[in-house]
Amino acid sequence: MVAGTAARLLARRGHRVLCLDSDLMPGLARSLGLGGGADVASPLGDA
Repeated sequence: MVAGTAARLLARRGHRVLCLDSDLMPGLARSLGLGGGADVASPLGDA
């Protein structure tokens, strides 16, 4: 949750942000409001 909040704050201030969530729990995607729909890349475990 901290990484998602930091990414949002930096992006709102105009910084370019790249967030990688490499574990199987979709916590970062959810904290950024992506929710896990079709626009979200599948976890590495699905590869």
